Amino acid sequence: MFTPETDHSSHYFFCNSRDYGVNCAQTDDRIRKILSHVFSSEDRPMIEAQQEMIGDADLMSLEPVFCPRQGRVLVRRRLQQLIDAEQQRQEAPPLATASPV
Repeated sequence: MFTPETDHSSHYFFCNSRDYGVNCAQTDDRIRKILSHVFSSEDRPMIEAQQEMIGDADLMSLEPVFCPRQGRVLVRRRLQQLIDAEQQRQEAPPLATASPV
């Protein structure tokens, strides 16, 4: 989660939960190191590059496209279309067959 501090800096909060090794200092340390590595090698460079590209521009002046969960929405819509089509096929009366003459 980002929390702005100044025009050019933010606080970045992240957390992790688990149901294993709960009382294990070694596991705590290992996970803390993994999360720190992921932040420093992936998240931070992306955030810094984004800030460099956006600079001091007003966000809305950049005409951003907000697509939260867009992929999930499209997948759910398509799955529903497939489910509806299958249900219609199952509910349709059977095709009449010709009797042998």
